[in-house]
Amino acid sequence: MSWSWYIYSEKTAAELNTITEAYEAALGELLDSEDAEDDGLAQANPSGPLPSPSEVVEHRARFGERVKGAVLERLPRCRCTLELEYVRAEPEDSPLQVTALRFLLAQLAPCLMDWGDLSIELGEDALKRISRLRSRGRLAEAPRPAMRRKPVKRRVARPGEVRALQILAHIDAARAGDRDAALDVQRVVDAASEVAQRYLALLIEGGPCSDRIAAKRLGLSPSELQVEADEIARALAG
Repeated sequence: MSWSWYIYSEKTAAELNTITEAYEAALGELLDSEDAEDDGLAQANPSGPLPSPSEVVEHRARFGERVKGAVLERLPRCRCTLELEYVRAEPEDSPLQVTALRFLLAQLAPCLMDWGDLSIELGEDALKRISRLRSRGRLAEAPRPAMRRKPVKRRVARPGEVRALQILAHIDAARAGDRDAALDVQRVVDAASEVAQRYLALLIEGGPCSDRIAAKRLGLSPSELQVEADEIARALAG
């Protein structure tokens, strides 16, 4: 199972892109240096419109909650959204998630942290709380947007990550499309091998991951996983 978090920032869209690129580069260096699993890390991507204060108040009222005035005061000043997609672990269970959130909340300040369902708190409050949790260290700070800098190097996708994203995109498109498209995908899944079906279930429940991680979680060798994953990807694309 996976979900999304959101950071609403007073930064401009251009500043958000600069910070996101620096984040990806710093994160890639950390993961490459440690050669470690991604630890349930979410994928950070600039996202769409922000909720209005009235929407937040009305939605949280359904849960019997009142929204802090400081949150409602800052929300109209926010100009961009960073979506953290495919979250698979809470910060308490993911040291790497803590490292990522500390970097993003600090660089996007002043900001708001939306933990889902418009459960929003001030970014500085979220940062103070998660800073007490175990992490994987600190990422290098993003350069100031006004400074001249070298182009950042994005982390190279690990084997299987792009394929996993494409598979999930096919499934999401079928779910959002007409009934015939959904039936076509279901027929492909039903005809797939038991290993391929387990791989699909892993992606749907946990989000995209590399072949190495998928093979480890399914108890397969990387070569066995690759054969099955390539076959189901071709079937869905066809």
